[in-house]
Amino acid sequence: MERTGYVPGELLPVVIEIQNNSSRVVVPKVAICQKQTFLARSGIKEERETLNKLKGKPLNEKSAEKLHYQLNVPQCPPSILNCPILLLEYVLMVQLKIPRATNLSLDMPLVIGSIPVAYPSDFLMQPISVISK
Repeated sequence: MERTGYVPGELLPVVIEIQNNSSRVVVPKVAICQKQTFLARSGIKEERETLNKLKGKPLNEKSAEKLHYQLNVPQCPPSILNCPILLLEYVLMVQLKIPRATNLSLDMPLVIGSIPVAYPSDFLMQPISVISK
């Protein structure tokens, strides 16, 4: 991942290097998942939903490969990370499906925002008096 912050509509590039030293074919999968956590006096409830996913081509046994994927960040509400009763978090999940074995999985946190960080260069080059009109 280039960065951890994205907005809906952006492409999230994913590069995975796999060295399959096993005797089994493995299948890589990547997904953007939303995790909702509800906090109350009576307890904590968590829900997880897959928003966008991609399944890669199988990787043969005793082989290595560098894979490049791009996932579109779907339309979704922004991350909520500082509320005492609700957390809305996102993760990039990278998984290797291994037949007849435990799958390998890695979750990397994402922050989904509502305003892109970069502004068009012509907007930044305008004098303040022109922007405020």
